Amino acid sequence: MRLRTLDGSALVIFPREMAPQLYDHMLETCRDNGFLPSAIRHARNPHFVHGLVMSGLGAHLNEEPYDELPAGLVRRPIDEPRLTWSTSAVWLQVQGGEAVTAFAEAALAGLRSVGHA
Repeated sequence: MRLRTLDGSALVIFPREMAPQLYDHMLETCRDNGFLPSAIRHARNPHFVHGLVMSGLGAHLNEEPYDELPAGLVRRPIDEPRLTWSTSAVWLQVQGGEAVTAFAEAALAGLRSVGHA
C-alpha cells in the first residue's frame, strides 16, 4: 500500500508533545508521499486508537503489532521508505560505568530483537 492511498483520510496519531520530532517526521513523510490528512485526531491509549479507527474516524500508522489486532481492524504494510525514529537514553556522565554499558547493550539487543535497526 502507498501512503497516497490514504490521502483525504483522517490520521490518528499521538499528541505532538509526547515526541515532537517523531510527530513532525511522520507528518512530513505523509505529506512528501501524497497523504494529506483531512483531520488529525490525537490519542495515546492503544485501545482508544483502535476505537477511533474502528469507528471510521481515521487511519493510524504504527509498527507491526505484537498481538493480534481486534476483530474488524486490518493492518496493511506501507510500500514507502520506512517511517523511522531514534531511541536514546540519557544519564549523568558521573554515573557511567559498567552498569550503564550493560544497560545500553541490553536495551540495544532488545530493540534489535523486535526489528528495530
